Amino acid sequence: MIMRNGSLFRGILIGWLGICGSLAACEPAVATGTDKVNINTADAATLASKLKGVGQAKAEAIVRWRSEKGKFTNLQQLDAVKGFGPALIDSNRDRIAF
Repeated sequence: MIMRNGSLFRGILIGWLGICGSLAACEPAVATGTDKVNINTADAATLASKLKGVGQAKAEAIVRWRSEKGKFTNLQQLDAVKGFGPALIDSNRDRIAF
């Protein structure tokens, strides 16, 4: 159904912003066309399913760290997350996007 004056688009955009809060917050969790997961936007379930050696507890620790400290800007910051170390970071290096 097409609505006049873009009201359908506005309705969709307003609904989307209501869920995300801003356009920037609605970045995709998984990069399109790749197996990479955005460490700053993915939920715990997505992180657990896309990262090697990361179960629900480690994924929730990532989300908790992110909510307390802000966005990750580099891989080395994952070392501060409980349960992460250099080996786990290295095995997921090609799977993580920012």
